[in-house]
Amino acid sequence: MLTQITHLDNTLYESIQHGQNDFPIQFYVDELYKSENRRFPLHWHFEPEFFIARGGELKVQIGNHFIKLNSGDGIFISSNTLHSFEQINENDICKCPNIVFSAEIIAPYTSSIYQKYVRPLLTNSNLPYFVLHSDIPWHKEILNKLFDVFASPIEYLLKHRIESSKRLLCSTTRSIQEICLECGLNSSSYFIKVFKRNRELHLKSTERIFSLLAELFPIVISRLVLGSFSLLLI
Repeated sequence: MLTQITHLDNTLYESIQHGQNDFPIQFYVDELYKSENRRFPLHWHFEPEFFIARGGELKVQIGNHFIKLNSGDGIFISSNTLHSFEQINENDICKCPNIVFSAEIIAPYTSSIYQKYVRPLLTNSNLPYFVLHSDIPWHKEILNKLFDVFASPIEYLLKHRIESSKRLLCSTTRSIQEICLECGLNSSSYFIKVFKRNRELHLKSTERIFSLLAELFPIVISRLVLGSFSLLLI
């Protein structure tokens, strides 16, 4: 998502599509240590988001609130909420996985489940976010499930190389072999093999993310109903 800074309009709305129309979920890894001032600037989008701190401490801004996340902590950010992320320590290497998704994958907007449970959570101005602390057992359970669906470093590197090669294939007249070598793929046959494998992994990960969100939202909603969210805001 760090590559999308240029897509912020004058209201700081992030005007890009997250996922596809038929499956509106997008997975990112934000490499904050590579960004200007180690920071992703204030922005907002219609979709809610799960974000996990990895590799060091972060400062998160939600509206006028500032939250410190330790490595391993996570945060849920509600719909239409202004937010930013910043790596605190210069020498850390923060690669932070996050999921941006349409709440309609939990339940259709017109359904009674969405109207009764999901919509009140996402439109509650008193609950624009909640923090998941890795030292609280039930928070840790959710974080472990989130970690489980995120790609390994090797898979992420392969995905990055595939995406780079796809852009070059579309924007240049260089041969497949030249592009493969530039992107760190040894041969065109290896490129085809990795491309096919990456597509299969993406489909499996997308299915797992969908199942995960369907599982997590009832937990979140039940905790809200029980009043446990007083423990989450800091």
